[in-house]
Amino acid sequence: MNFRIAFGDIIRELRTERHLTLRQLSKRSHVALGYISEIERGHKDPSSAVMQSLASGLKVPIHQIVIEAGYRMAGWDNEVVSSETSEVLSTVS
Repeated sequence: MNFRIAFGDIIRELRTERHLTLRQLSKRSHVALGYISEIERGHKDPSSAVMQSLASGLKVPIHQIVIEAGYRMAGWDNEVVSSETSEVLSTVS
């Protein structure tokens, strides 16, 4: 798995967990709906500015998404990683 695919998967998961449509996330993040769709499907490499906009629209710190994407790229167990990431981020935030 590469970063582009991992990042897109996480964005989709966070969006659906928050019961947001692509249109709603687009309005919140000021990123085009079609571009978000391409990101979620792993077809586009978003710039750091777009990644930050999406994170802001999802109300999640960008470093949380980047860390999770890195873990997924390495093939680590997502449940363990998510738990450990939450613990680390709670001490940083």
